[in-house]
Amino acid sequence: MRPKSMRDVTSNGETGLNDGQPPAARRVRGLRDVMSSRKIAGRSAPATRSQQLSEIAWLDREMERLNREMGILDANRARVAGRLQEVVDRREAILGAIRDDLGLLVQAPAPQPTHAREEDEVDTRSEAFSLEY
Repeated sequence: MRPKSMRDVTSNGETGLNDGQPPAARRVRGLRDVMSSRKIAGRSAPATRSQQLSEIAWLDREMERLNREMGILDANRARVAGRLQEVVDRREAILGAIRDDLGLLVQAPAPQPTHAREEDEVDTRSEAFSLEY
């Protein structure tokens, strides 16, 4: 807890930090007093039954919160994937209209023979055109 004023700092209210120290060596609680993640991960189980039950209740609430958050993220991902598909479909429709206007026909790919050799698979034909926006 932060001290509210200098009077709180100079008072003997923080005896746990200042045990046996002269008044000039007293210090204010800082980041060194915060438990590190290693200490938290390695801590022992709660000692009393009420502490155990309260920690179980807290963990249940944390699980519910994380499941809600995961549901929100999944819903957002599905929404973005749907919008992406709409954009791709719209783009293909516009490109199809442009190809029709220019008289370019998109041919369906020819069926590949099942026993084709590697040198037969190389396709040297290509169709490219640029569009300026």
